[in-house]
Amino acid sequence: MLHRTLAAALPLVLASALARPARADDTAEATRAAANALFDEGKRLVAAGRHPEACERLDASLAMLPRLGVRLNLADCLERIGRTASAWALFADAAAEAQRLADPREVFARERIAALEPRLTRLAIDVTANRELDGLEVRRDDAFVPAALHGIELPVDPGEHAVEVSAPGRRTWSTLVTVTADGATTRIHVPQLELIAPAAPPPPRAPRLAATPIARVRAAPTSSHRRTLTWAATGIGAAGCTVGVVYGILAYVRWQGAKDACADGFCPRDEHDDARVARGFGTVSTVAFGVGGAALAASIALYLTDDERRSRDGALRVVPAASSSSLTLLLDGRF
Repeated sequence: MLHRTLAAALPLVLASALARPARADDTAEATRAAANALFDEGKRLVAAGRHPEACERLDASLAMLPRLGVRLNLADCLERIGRTASAWALFADAAAEAQRLADPREVFARERIAALEPRLTRLAIDVTANRELDGLEVRRDDAFVPAALHGIELPVDPGEHAVEVSAPGRRTWSTLVTVTADGATTRIHVPQLELIAPAAPPPPRAPRLAATPIARVRAAPTSSHRRTLTWAATGIGAAGCTVGVVYGILAYVRWQGAKDACADGFCPRDEHDDARVARGFGTVSTVAFGVGGAALAASIALYLTDDERRSRDGALRVVPAASSSSLTLLLDGRF
């Protein structure tokens, strides 16, 4: 059974192994066919005098399948549309490849190189003023130019070229230069890159004020003390008046009891004591009424002159009015 299984599996393994190279060969063949089609289309367009389109087809063919013949035809096409530097570089690559392959077309490539060299337009980018800058970067047409090529007269295609020079901490310098004449050399002198001024620090933020104004915060304890004093004075006044009333009644009662027994300025002993006590109670009552009345007057004055209450309840104030014979206090405002 094992032999029969191996015998059945062997054809499948062989078929799989053979299928992989076949698929790779199919891909390579398709690429070759496409590259040949592009090459043939490019040759047809050259014959028709449509060189810009022909160069596009030949360039696409070379990218798909690099070959010596395609490289030579593309170089010739580029020379026809005025891109002399690109054509010169392609002929140089073709000559090196032909030399490696011992291909007789090397002679043709070198003849074209010699014919193009006097016509080449060159561009040199001189960055001497910025040579000491760290991170200096030079670009021509968005292509990086190595430091070894700074200041070197490099072949470029005729036309307009963008040059950009930058360095960390410096302003980027850029320019557009146009080179047209065959054999002409253009040199650009890049000025010293300007320093970028450090950004000014943002102004300090002003401290945010508290929601309650400072004047009001400071006035709050005074107003609170005033209210405390007002209530204290009111309590003292009420207590004084109450004591005055009580002792006034006691003094009246004692004096009524002694008054009837006393005659002609003589009082018996007991009635004399009642009279003395009545006079004492009367004195206490008088003092209590005086203190209570003064306290009540003070509480009324504190209440009426409370600025916070006046601002809340209205402009209520006490206005003094004096004359030659009297002093009057007038209450002005609304209640």
